[in-house]
Amino acid sequence: MSSDAERVKEAIDIVSFIGKYVPLKRAGRNFKGLCPFHQETNPSFTVSPERQSWHCFGCNRGGDIFTFLMEKENLDFPEALKFLAQQASITLSRTSHELPGFKKTRLLEALTLAGRFYHYLLTQHKLGRPALEYLHQRQISNDSIKKFNLGYAPASWEVLGKFLLKRNFSPDELFNAGLIIKSKSRQNRQNWYDRFRQRIMFPLRDHLGRIVGFSGRALSDKQLPKYLNSPETPLFKKNKFLYGLYEGKDSIRKQDRVILVEGNVDIINAHQHEIDNVVAPLGTSFTENQIRLLKRFTNNFIVCFDSDAAGEKATIKTLELAQSHEVGLKVIQLTGGVDLDEVLKKDPESFKKQLQAPQEAFDYLIKKASARTDLKTARGKADFISFLFTFINQTPQQVVKSDYIKKIAEVLETDEANVAADLERIKKQRTTGIKSQGKSEEILPSKPKKSRHDKICELLFGLILLTPISLYTEEDYQLLLKRVNPDWFLSKIYQDLWVHLTKHLEEYKGINIDMLASQLPSSERQIIDLLLLKDSATIGDSEAFIKSLKGAVCELERSFLKLKLKQIIREIKSAETKENQEKIARLKKEAQEISKKLKNYPTV
Repeated sequence: MSSDAERVKEAIDIVSFIGKYVPLKRAGRNFKGLCPFHQETNPSFTVSPERQSWHCFGCNRGGDIFTFLMEKENLDFPEALKFLAQQASITLSRTSHELPGFKKTRLLEALTLAGRFYHYLLTQHKLGRPALEYLHQRQISNDSIKKFNLGYAPASWEVLGKFLLKRNFSPDELFNAGLIIKSKSRQNRQNWYDRFRQRIMFPLRDHLGRIVGFSGRALSDKQLPKYLNSPETPLFKKNKFLYGLYEGKDSIRKQDRVILVEGNVDIINAHQHEIDNVVAPLGTSFTENQIRLLKRFTNNFIVCFDSDAAGEKATIKTLELAQSHEVGLKVIQLTGGVDLDEVLKKDPESFKKQLQAPQEAFDYLIKKASARTDLKTARGKADFISFLFTFINQTPQQVVKSDYIKKIAEVLETDEANVAADLERIKKQRTTGIKSQGKSEEILPSKPKKSRHDKICELLFGLILLTPISLYTEEDYQLLLKRVNPDWFLSKIYQDLWVHLTKHLEEYKGINIDMLASQLPSSERQIIDLLLLKDSATIGDSEAFIKSLKGAVCELERSFLKLKLKQIIREIKSAETKENQEKIARLKKEAQEISKKLKNYPTV
């Protein structure tokens, strides 16, 4: 780890930082909360102020403040380092800026400067007057223009490129930022030209407020395409981006719900009417990545797409996709206009009333299914169930599925068993022969299943780490430590850790966690970090602690003997097949001794 990273880690308390993302409650020496990286109802996400680390015992993710920010905000290490350094008012050294990830910083700087350039042309230069007049005609205020940093790209083929080249950006950097297009034409001696020309510019700011791209709206209806977006770049991935999230994320968190709309102008007009918990994709339907991004802020979605046929199709697709993510889904069907921008201009109060009581997603789908099918016919009823199948099949909670089946049965005036049977039939039809085409799911990191013996080992290690200072020199404590045979741990990593622990105890007459961690190899240090993050029992006085420690030692030896006995029995069976009588006799004698010892083993 670089010295810069160490300075940043020392300056920022991990509990306070993670607490901005996850509500944490003290649990002994640690803090606990619900994991932000997977769905859970019982908190298994633990933060250690002592080790300045975190770990989720549900999905097995963990690390330090850098890994948390990198996972949560989809950053690489240099980006996370720079972000946290700014939070701590720390100036990074030159060597840190030379890390590969800081190439992205150059692209961000180019995009930021481009945003200022476009905004200046729109608001202060005569070239931008037609665009500014157009925005005013669309009832977009100057305050909104400033809030969303709107701009204008003139008709010139090279004005932005030349502006940025004079500020020491290279053509390759501008190309990688999506600001210019390379040209093979010999007539163009520059071999490049500006990507955006004669367009109103909407900066695309990620949820951290960084400009990662642009969306350019044509000034003339004859100019195609109507909207031109930045290409895929190291910074901008269209299927992971949501317009308006940066401006609306605080409101989304506060209201605990988000409104999904279609267009950039819908977002801006909504903000002008004090509806700021809104986001929109860039001309596409919602994606898995966008849903996961939104779930960092809320689990309650209201779909409010355009009222035309394309909007209805996108609504149904989004509901079906989001249903598998266990979010609350509701729908607003726009009336009095095609899109939200038009509706808010005509009758904003009517929309706000709709917003107070949006329609449940399944009720919306039932209404659409009913309108598409003839429920008086057998074919129509079958089509009705088929239309609703995908949404129901994406529902993970069985109790909710049962409720949906009940509603369908009521509409069709039939038994719930019939509906359930039809749904199962459709499922079999759609999965036969196309299993390989099923929806991909996010796979959580594998969580190795620990044996009972390993858990006993960790219990003993955990108690040693918690030993009160006053007990280190007591005779009972020392006798228990000497009683433990490293062979009992079975695993070499546990055996080595035990040796290092006891050596550390003997040298320092106690446990100094930071000193101990610095002396251990990374594999053993990870075990220590995880043990410190686990719930620690309240031991009480010295006598109670010694009793708990003695119990753990005895349990470890007993577990070792049981496992050894099982191994000997397997060896006896193997020897019997080879008729090795001498080995059989020796093994049986050893097994009898262990059985006798286990039978007479004292209880604690």
